[in-house]
Amino acid sequence: MQEMSSWEKYHKNRRGKKTIRSRIGTNATFGSNFVGDFSVDLIMRFMEHQYQLWESVSIPVTSIAVGDPMGWCHPKKVEEIFKRVKEQWPSVNTFRAHFHNSRGMAIPSIYAAINSLDQNDTIYLDGSVGGFGGCPYCGNGRATGMALQKIPCICWKGWEFRRVLIWTS
Repeated sequence: MQEMSSWEKYHKNRRGKKTIRSRIGTNATFGSNFVGDFSVDLIMRFMEHQYQLWESVSIPVTSIAVGDPMGWCHPKKVEEIFKRVKEQWPSVNTFRAHFHNSRGMAIPSIYAAINSLDQNDTIYLDGSVGGFGGCPYCGNGRATGMALQKIPCICWKGWEFRRVLIWTS
């Protein structure tokens, strides 16, 4: 919440710069080990606020990012967020997802994310080889990264691989 106080100043400083498009998003999108579950409505309010700030300086939003450093992702929430974003902001066609597998929901959440998109969308997926890595801030010290080698198994549905881009962390 504290970082939000600087958003307006940051966006005003972007006016007149060479920024041609922008991204909105949230980091602990689905929940936190310290405060619990976050509702989709709350996340959409955060994104709406960011969207309005970019719109106020005439910079189009074409991308969103959802982070999940503590493993609170869930397929139903992912699907609802992505579908609501696509309905509310048709200019958004690039999605970035960073899911952790703490509760075994990373792969189902990726499946839901991909199924929520269409052939004109691109999704970037963060992950790690073998699921190594985790969030240093979540308090459990476990390796909870999303294992990249699992993604091809869910992509056999017929998606074009050039539209599913993977970033290793």
